[in-house]
Amino acid sequence: MTLLITDEEQIQAIREAYNERGLFLNKEYVVKRKLSEITIPESMRVVDERRVSKLAASIIIRGLQCPIVIYTDNTLYWGADCLEAYRLIGFGEIECYVVERVMYFEGKELVITYRQFIPPADSHL
Repeated sequence: MTLLITDEEQIQAIREAYNERGLFLNKEYVVKRKLSEITIPESMRVVDERRVSKLAASIIIRGLQCPIVIYTDNTLYWGADCLEAYRLIGFGEIECYVVERVMYFEGKELVITYRQFIPPADSHL
């Protein structure tokens, strides 16, 4: 899902949601998704099986340190290794941040960025 934002206040809020390290994700809005619901784009890099095995061992000992990131349509944005480690362990679901693609104009330049999707209070995301 991609949104075209034209409201200047929303654009300013999106700019402020970023810090110098990129997208800021609020841990309050972590959701769980079934592994079977998450699709991996063909353009995503191939995972390293040795890295996935090491990550799986770490997840068993420490748990998942950082949730994966998916788009609102359940397509993987970041965290292919973690997703594969969860599959290797045999877990059925994983914690995720959900982001949506946002576009807006700065003058004549189109800016494409991302923001965390925060569900309405009454939804059961």
